[in-house]
Amino acid sequence: MKNKNTSAFLAGVLIASSTLQSTSLIYANPVENTNNVYQDYINNEVNQPIDGEKYETYTMPITKNLDKPDMTSHELSDAQGLSYIKRFKLKTNDSYEIALSKGNGEYTYLDSSNILDEAMEIANNSKYAYKNAIPVVISNKGLVVYATEGIAKIVKTKDGQVVSQNTTINLYKDPEGKKTHTYISPGAVDDAPVVDVVENMAKIEVAGFNGWMPISDSKGDNLIMVPLNDAKNLSYYQVNSNNELIHKVSTAVEIEGKNESIIIGHAPSFMQASKKYYSYDGMYFYEDINKLISDLKNSNHYNAVNRNDPYYNYYNTLPGRTKTVYTASELNSYIDKNAPSGSVLRGTGESFIKYQNEYGVNALMALSISINESGFGTKLVKPNNIFGIKANDGAESGATEFKSVDDCIRTFMDDYMSRYYYSVKWSLYNGSNLGNKNIGVNVNYASDPYWGEKAASHMYRIDKALSEGSFREYNNEQLGIYTREDKVETSDGKLVHNILNERKFDSSKAENTAQVGDVVLIKGESNGKYEVGPDRAKVLRAATHDWNFRGYIDKESVRLVNNVSNSIKTTTLAGDDRYKTAIAVSQRGWQNGTDNIVLVNSGSIVDALSATPFANSKNAPVLLTQKQTLNSDTEKEIKRLNAKNVYIIGGTSNVSNDIVNKLKSMGLNVERISGNDRYATSLAVAKKLGNVSEIAVVNGVKGLPDAISIAPIAAKNNMPIVLSSPTSGISTFDDYIKNNNIKKSYIIGSTDSVSNSVANKLPNPNRIGGADRNQTNAMIIDKFYTVTNLNNIFVTKNGMKNNDQLIDALAVGVLAAKENSPVVIVSSQLEKTQREVLSSKKASELTQVGAGGNENAFQEIKNLYK
Repeated sequence: MKNKNTSAFLAGVLIASSTLQSTSLIYANPVENTNNVYQDYINNEVNQPIDGEKYETYTMPITKNLDKPDMTSHELSDAQGLSYIKRFKLKTNDSYEIALSKGNGEYTYLDSSNILDEAMEIANNSKYAYKNAIPVVISNKGLVVYATEGIAKIVKTKDGQVVSQNTTINLYKDPEGKKTHTYISPGAVDDAPVVDVVENMAKIEVAGFNGWMPISDSKGDNLIMVPLNDAKNLSYYQVNSNNELIHKVSTAVEIEGKNESIIIGHAPSFMQASKKYYSYDGMYFYEDINKLISDLKNSNHYNAVNRNDPYYNYYNTLPGRTKTVYTASELNSYIDKNAPSGSVLRGTGESFIKYQNEYGVNALMALSISINESGFGTKLVKPNNIFGIKANDGAESGATEFKSVDDCIRTFMDDYMSRYYYSVKWSLYNGSNLGNKNIGVNVNYASDPYWGEKAASHMYRIDKALSEGSFREYNNEQLGIYTREDKVETSDGKLVHNILNERKFDSSKAENTAQVGDVVLIKGESNGKYEVGPDRAKVLRAATHDWNFRGYIDKESVRLVNNVSNSIKTTTLAGDDRYKTAIAVSQRGWQNGTDNIVLVNSGSIVDALSATPFANSKNAPVLLTQKQTLNSDTEKEIKRLNAKNVYIIGGTSNVSNDIVNKLKSMGLNVERISGNDRYATSLAVAKKLGNVSEIAVVNGVKGLPDAISIAPIAAKNNMPIVLSSPTSGISTFDDYIKNNNIKKSYIIGSTDSVSNSVANKLPNPNRIGGADRNQTNAMIIDKFYTVTNLNNIFVTKNGMKNNDQLIDALAVGVLAAKENSPVVIVSSQLEKTQREVLSSKKASELTQVGAGGNENAFQEIKNLYK
């Protein structure tokens, strides 16, 4: 084709608006043809043309009844818009005519040709083109098929009528149409710039994707061209009075004022209120539509107002492999206040949070998708189907019926998102963020190019409402973008996945890759690399997610795209007494229940100290009871957890056989782990751990706070906590150490706690001890938590006034291990070393454990992260 890079079109997106339902454009069926120009056209009354002669135009009558019940809103808006498209009474019998659009609705004849390339070349080189006059090419159907400056209306038509919207159009990476990238519904988009034309393929930009679309196919035509000076209503962005970015999406490019408003989120700083900005990727914005078209032709963003600062909407960019900051009750409160009467979404907060934690799908994101798909739980394609599962592009007959809304939520978050769309190894993977038609779930999940944008809009609204305008979710996570080819590896160098310039799926290995431009969740830094939370690395039968899995990538391969919020999330785990505090911890860490529970006497801290690594190995919370009878609140929690096994730590002097009998009567299996004293009990617990290569040694009398500090690390690393006796040292463990071939020992505390004579008897001893319990706590955090970004910091009393205060810290040890987070023990204020160590870290959350905690120290830590 000649001069194939000279075409410049603007096109935009048609999204059905509810305002179109009440439009005055209602046509009867059948239509009475009173348009004489139309009658002349169909009678082929063609006269000899004269250069500069004006065209007579007509509009195609609509042969469908626009208020018939089976017409979709997309069909309605497309049909109404189609009625505004100018058609021309042809002046020759040639296949193409070249005309001049003068911007006032008038068109004049210039030339004709039977070859499209030749006709386009005549238009491109026309001497009659000037600022407000645009050369165009008209086909023998009487429609504009090319304009030197124009837009392409994306609408599926055949014989002048809108084709059913239950059809989609594939978009390709190549002009040959061999590499499919995504698909769109012609009823969901109206204007999109056309960058190039090669034979029957037009290169367009729509919702971030820059690629190729067939101009026509066996089902009809896909594009109608409109000269820019004849386009009345382009899509644009604007900042409102609340400093929110609004996307005004054109629903009919030919009709002024027909658009749908989508609240995108926080407006970027480079935008001014009330000014119009044009963009078809949502990242680069232009004040002049012609400059946007020029940059597209030149494959750059030189004329964008933010050419060096692309905009990333946080909610749309956020990976799905994240946890919302909001609780189930908070999500329920939003639904209760905002859902229409009869919404099936009421009371679903627990389900969203439950399956978030199990399958690794952000609960707020999933809720927002369901709101968008189901009309806030009131417009269901089938009973309880709040996601429109298998209702492909309006084909409701194939949709799935669910026995409950909970079942639908589980199916969506497990079978669809976690197992496939979030899996790097799956063929249709394009990132776990909501995204658009370039990157994200939107690429292959939905034909609506603005599906991701609409769901992200609901995330923004919910965040704004629940935080009362402080936006707790916004910028809660650090996001990055892959900038070059590289690979993500585990800490020991094993490949997680490759990153290529273009995503590549190997069907023989069922293996996909990430690609440059994908979003990655940054969790910290280590040795010149970013620690990242990768999307699912492989397809498994079970789609459960490992929240602690980490990958590593060179920092040079990632660009950070947001500034993490300076306001750290603060939470409290506390009850009216120690039993209820332990229950609060259990409910935080084991929301979905567990098979195993570790039960200890609420006053026997020493026996329970060694329980943390064992409890972690059993995925068991530590619950408390009195000596003689099972605490009633603890009994309720055991039932909520739906446990099968209870492990009691300590002898009958701590937990009576009456409690054992009570537990057995509840249908539970009970096992007691104990010894003659605290040292023998800790040995008995240690023997329950397999594959042990390291131990932690603490003083069995005055080293209790030191044991609290090391407990989460000991649990995470499957490391028994060995109690050293003031008189006999570690003689109880001599045989255990030899029989288990222990390779390394950590002595926790100063020589006043564990003497050098004891340390010298240990294999490969490594002492971690400060001047006091708080400094030792800081040294442990500095030694073992080497990443910059911590998931959480659990703050609890250090027991300086009374060792009994340490019981709250004991209960939280297993949860801290699960969340790979430290426990900070404090008195009335932070110790200097603690402050220094914590100042070098960042944390997503700060949690106070136990009521009546040291508020001053807690506030000090909070202030470190402002």
